[in-house]
Amino acid sequence: MVPQSRAEFEGGIDSARPPSYVAIMRYVCSNCHTPLDAEPTDEHKVCPRCKAEAGIEPVKDKPPMAMQLFGIVLLVAAVATVGGSLLGLTG
Repeated sequence: MVPQSRAEFEGGIDSARPPSYVAIMRYVCSNCHTPLDAEPTDEHKVCPRCKAEAGIEPVKDKPPMAMQLFGIVLLVAAVATVGGSLLGLTG
């Protein structure tokens, strides 16, 4: 018999032990960029779309500090370019 729900899988709804909750992490395939959910302790993660086993990476909440600083530098350079162009046109 195949369990139809998580409660049946963990021993039934009337089980005396409390339900165990499994932490699920969000991953993304670096090959085809398909998001997938898996347990962090799962050793064998496979992309459901391209079946790749390598390159399954956890999704990060924010970009690394180096990327943030690079974005700020690009923003400052863009503002300086536009500002210099406007000053050159009016002067």
